[in-house]
Amino acid sequence: MKLVDYKSSFTKNHSLGIAQKAYDMAQYYGFPHDKVMRFYFAGAMHDIGKLVISNQILEKPEKLDVEEFEQMKHHAEITYYILTKIHGFEDIAEWGGNHHEKLDGMG
Repeated sequence: MKLVDYKSSFTKNHSLGIAQKAYDMAQYYGFPHDKVMRFYFAGAMHDIGKLVISNQILEKPEKLDVEEFEQMKHHAEITYYILTKIHGFEDIAEWGGNHHEKLDGMG
């Protein structure tokens, strides 16, 4: 589950922190245990699309330029694509792949 966090020191522990927040939220809302665990897993995997993003971009200390930012924006849809390839992960793919979407669906 720390795959992306190992790729970039900048994201160290980020994915598991998100996973814990998703787990806590799902428990708070009283979801059944299996769904709570699916939320946890989606949180842990939400940035798997960053595996295809260059470390020069992931770890750049200053602001990304326009081209770099465009590349970075695609990590969420890449996450969705990767997770949809796993049978039974439709909900996890949806949650993980849309983690930057606003409620109005405008990104």
